[in-house]
Amino acid sequence: MKTARCIVTVAPLRKEPDHRSEMVSQLLLMEDMEILSNEKDFFQVKCLYDGYEGWVHRFQVILLEDGLQHGPHPKMINGDPYREVTCNGERVTMLFGSPLSAFDHGKAHFADMDWLYEGRFWNAAEAHFNAETIKWVVDHFLHVPYLWGGRSIVGVDCSGFTQLVFRFFHQVLPRDAADQSQLGETVGFIQEAKCGDLAFFDNEQGEIIHVGILANSSEIWHALGSVRLDPIDHMGIVHKISGERTHRLRIIKRVVPSSFVEFDV
Repeated sequence: MKTARCIVTVAPLRKEPDHRSEMVSQLLLMEDMEILSNEKDFFQVKCLYDGYEGWVHRFQVILLEDGLQHGPHPKMINGDPYREVTCNGERVTMLFGSPLSAFDHGKAHFADMDWLYEGRFWNAAEAHFNAETIKWVVDHFLHVPYLWGGRSIVGVDCSGFTQLVFRFFHQVLPRDAADQSQLGETVGFIQEAKCGDLAFFDNEQGEIIHVGILANSSEIWHALGSVRLDPIDHMGIVHKISGERTHRLRIIKRVVPSSFVEFDV
């Protein structure tokens, strides 16, 4: 298996091998991928974290000649919203949630590159999935603009937002909302919902088109224009400012059955 690693702050993953093609997802600095094929200046890749496939420009990644050295599901991730790291002495910005698996005591070396990280190591495997910690993570995404295919703190879509938040608790969610809805146990009534439950919404055809994270049984964090906190009831989401009902509730899922700390948001 040929593997590569993202070496830019965030790389667009495109539907076709063309800069003008639709962006379907993103790769964060230090995320690893399998090389499936190549065409022109693009690699067709499969992200090892979530299995998502797309095309990335060859100059935004580096081939790992020694093969993959770390697992695809990082325990240690960047806990700083924006952190300057260095590559061969030059500065590179690392975003919130980027994996740190390649680093040993803040240093990494691969493909003739020497990297130095002096930021906050967030141990996702030991993070407590409770309301207080969830809110701390989500607060870093509030007001981040909605971006179709976005998967970072500078632009994110609804399922990219939920996937990144859950990464801070060593929970791997699929990339798309419809696939995320297949996980966990169903919560029968919204009155029984807890902070950290996922709420899914459908269209007239019954297709899952949106997802958000419940803050409690009456409020939800989700990406609509930007990441925001809106009211929710048994029918769906109501935009806090306009009063418009924007999404129709389909199902609530509890992906992480855990103890929760009561916390008002």
